[in-house]
Amino acid sequence: MKRRTVFFVILGLVVVLPAAFMLAGRDIPPPDVSDLAVVRPELLPEENAYTYYLAATNELNGLLESKDVLRDYLAGEEVDEEALSDLIEQNGASVAWIRQGNACERCITLEVKDFSTTLPFIRPWLEMGRLLAAKTRHDRLAGRYDEAVNSCVTQLQFADRIQSDAESIIIYLIGVGILDMGLIQAEALFQDAGAPPEERERLADALSSLGSFEPGLVRALKGEFHYAVNCMDYLVDGRMDLYDMLFLGVGKPYPWLKGMPLPGYFFQPNRTKRDFAFFYREAIANAHRLYKDVAWRDSEASRKKETGKPFYFYKPNSMGRTLNLLIIPACQKLVEWKSKAECGVNGARLMAACRAYREREGRLPDQLLDLAPDFLPFVPVDPYDGQPFRYARESGVVYSVGKDLLDSGGSSVVPEGVRQAGISSERWHTEDLVFFVGP
Repeated sequence: MKRRTVFFVILGLVVVLPAAFMLAGRDIPPPDVSDLAVVRPELLPEENAYTYYLAATNELNGLLESKDVLRDYLAGEEVDEEALSDLIEQNGASVAWIRQGNACERCITLEVKDFSTTLPFIRPWLEMGRLLAAKTRHDRLAGRYDEAVNSCVTQLQFADRIQSDAESIIIYLIGVGILDMGLIQAEALFQDAGAPPEERERLADALSSLGSFEPGLVRALKGEFHYAVNCMDYLVDGRMDLYDMLFLGVGKPYPWLKGMPLPGYFFQPNRTKRDFAFFYREAIANAHRLYKDVAWRDSEASRKKETGKPFYFYKPNSMGRTLNLLIIPACQKLVEWKSKAECGVNGARLMAACRAYREREGRLPDQLLDLAPDFLPFVPVDPYDGQPFRYARESGVVYSVGKDLLDSGGSSVVPEGVRQAGISSERWHTEDLVFFVGP
């Protein structure tokens, strides 16, 4: 009797388990992802700012080799003045090309299709941003305010063209990074007592003409989605295998994995694409929200934690979920960068308006509402909590509450234990995000 029972149990396992395995490994129909398509306009080369920005990279003269001079100078450290002046002068042709590119409305770069796509212009563009920031500071300190404003406006427009048409996250971040460097110099010009009012007004007008940061982020997210989808298609048609997927060109310590097929139970491309599409749609929805209203179904930390659970790699579509973790960027940080860019531009505009008000009235405004409509059409809202920017007249500051969403009265203190990096990082780590108007 016992033998018969054991026989039927084994027979049941032999029949049922493969069937269950096949059912669990069955993929879904291809998902509709048409809403995530990236529209690439057809532009003549002379109509595309990218043409001129590439020409600018080809004219670079010693900039990449002397990048530390620019970094030190922008950080306020002493540098060889002659070497700095020579570096700026030697790259005048690159600046001229950037200005030609800024006259175009769009900057349509290379399409980022897969792992093989290279973006060799990324580092040169970032260094050109530093060059323009250094030139602005250099001209301002020498009293050449018209040239300083010219360079600052060039940098702001350069950054705006890059971020607004970004087709990948790295291009978007390069755009907002160049913008951040330019905003630091714009604020210094607004605070400089020697800067003529007409030059500060010209710079304020340039700030007002910058575009929104939402469309560029949305476009970059859609571009990243199609990059991920292309990688999955490569797995399906054999141009990539499990070996490439797991190591992505780094290390590759297990050569026996090379050429190993991906069983349908462990990798279901359509199901993975559907999950990717859900994530990117969620990120796009958050790109349109205030920072306080951003919501995520799953955080990157929770997705990483899942890989450590028992039998994770034996679950259906485990390789698809692993690919999700490897390719999908930390979008929480991306939305935060968008908020920083909006905050930086609007904070600088408020600084300029307050200074212009004081020049006309002989004092700072009692409240920010006094700036509208003569100096600003309206008081911009804080992108973090949706309230109007705060203002402390006695301290001469306007400020945002920042990502902690707490009003600390315009505090520029960096909380203990907060890690900083880079020349522009301090503001984004202080208790409030403060813009100094002056007494």
